[in-house]
Amino acid sequence: MNIPETPSETPRQLTVRQRIVRSFTVLMPGNAIIFIGYRLMVWRTERAINRLGGQTVTGPLPGYSDLAYSTKTPGSIRAVLCSRFGRWLGSQFPVIYVVDLRRVSDPDAISKALGVSAGHKHVREIVLYKSAVQDEHLSIIATAFPRLRSLKINETSVGDSGIAQLVRHKPLTHLNVQGTAVTDMSVSSFCTMPRLKELNIGETSITSIEDLRRANPRCIITTELTTLKRTTDKQLNSR
Repeated sequence: MNIPETPSETPRQLTVRQRIVRSFTVLMPGNAIIFIGYRLMVWRTERAINRLGGQTVTGPLPGYSDLAYSTKTPGSIRAVLCSRFGRWLGSQFPVIYVVDLRRVSDPDAISKALGVSAGHKHVREIVLYKSAVQDEHLSIIATAFPRLRSLKINETSVGDSGIAQLVRHKPLTHLNVQGTAVTDMSVSSFCTMPRLKELNIGETSITSIEDLRRANPRCIITTELTTLKRTTDKQLNSR
């Protein structure tokens, strides 16, 4: 007697929503670990710099602004990123843009602060106004901060040997050496900084200003005294 075969059960097809929920459930623990580890890294760096007498300025990832405000981004994605949830989500992954060590009077503290912030590749500005920064510190700055654009070392003891270290850092666009020990020996170093847009040489021994202007006519060279104010998030976002 032949027994009829029962048809095998076909696997239930998951809906798109169910697939998304399942994927989110699987990936959530790993993402949580990455998120917590990242936030701890930023928090520890900020706390270490604060203990050493400095401050930091943080902001959302650069890619967030590019996606949220670019006309090339689909409207649906822009709407999510510009919503309250999108702004909140962007704020959960802050990056350090500015390391402010002004008036830090201990050279060792400056070395430690530069060391702990060196792993943050989005640092755009370092402020060392009236600090105990030394020429050897500029060697660290030139190699450890690939996205650095602005460096303020005015009213410090930095000299020509320190400026020579910055030649290796091509992306630098803003440099303030007002009131330093820099002399005409640094003119050749300044001339090899192709992206330099603003250079303040007030209260220095530099006299070859015309040589600087001929080497980089697009660079604004000033000898006027400036009052340095603490960098704000608004100023940072306008760059």
